[in-house]
Amino acid sequence: MSNPSLSQKKSTFTKQNHLRIATWNVGGMNAPGKLENILNEMEILNLDILGISETFMNDAGDFTSTLPNGDSFKIFYCGGNKSRRGVAFILNKKLMNQVTSVYMISERIIGIKINANPVNIFIIQCYAPTLDSSDEEKAEFYDMIRTTIDDNKKFQENLILIGDLNAKVGNAKIEDIVGPHGLGTLNSSGEDLVNLCKEKQLFITNTWFEQKQSSRHTWTSPGGAIKNQIDYICVSKRFRNSVTNAKVRPSADCGSDHNLVVADIITRLKKLARKAVSRKWNLEKIKCPTNKSLFAQGIEEKLNTTLSLPNNEADADVNVTYVGITINLNKE
Repeated sequence: MSNPSLSQKKSTFTKQNHLRIATWNVGGMNAPGKLENILNEMEILNLDILGISETFMNDAGDFTSTLPNGDSFKIFYCGGNKSRRGVAFILNKKLMNQVTSVYMISERIIGIKINANPVNIFIIQCYAPTLDSSDEEKAEFYDMIRTTIDDNKKFQENLILIGDLNAKVGNAKIEDIVGPHGLGTLNSSGEDLVNLCKEKQLFITNTWFEQKQSSRHTWTSPGGAIKNQIDYICVSKRFRNSVTNAKVRPSADCGSDHNLVVADIITRLKKLARKAVSRKWNLEKIKCPTNKSLFAQGIEEKLNTTLSLPNNEADADVNVTYVGITINLNKE
């Protein structure tokens, strides 16, 4: 049986109190129309944050993309010399101004922090080496994830690890980390992922929610003979009850051999503090004789008002007078 605290929850969330987080290996973003295709799928599924594996993009940076309907998205990407790698985050308009930090780690790892209540969220999107990669490469990858977490995560933050982990965790329950709704048999890369989750107190969300077995796979081999579950969304155990759903969404299509994985997480975004608007003087206007006369008259009135205050006696300290003038001028 599934964990009732997770699988039997009703999806009663609203856009005001939840985040819909997803991860997807899209098999490249450089093809004409590919990015627009991905953004359209984000809109259809109401995704707030989408982590991307295999962008095939070099270098690192960010840019904004706008759909024909006017909806804008922010893309943060991190690539390298390997053309078939690269990771990224795509955020909708609601989230793009809630980002406090972006961590461009490598062509396999990118991190982002989001302002939220009750605590901020630290999300890491990753693309792990394949099962046939060398042990050294796989060990280096997990060491880099550990370093990214240890160096940047604050104790109270909700850590979320997402991406194409190229690991099979199986369909058997493993403590409170892997649920009964996984797929296949645990392999060595799956053991590496489970060990990381145990160390960093994470649970693998999309193994805890019931979904028909034919829809649990996240990757399909050419020809469709092999189907595996290797993409995951892992969340801090402390916030286990905030996850209301986590499933594969086979209906989303961008021409990739991977399926989209989506998790719904109850949280509230922080209200952004209003930025103080600085005043800019239009000095060109003062050249006009009329404006110059009015400005001089206004200054004289302010000075007379300040100097006529009861506390301003003839022998008042110069500093006190200066402060009074400043206060009055700033009232405008």
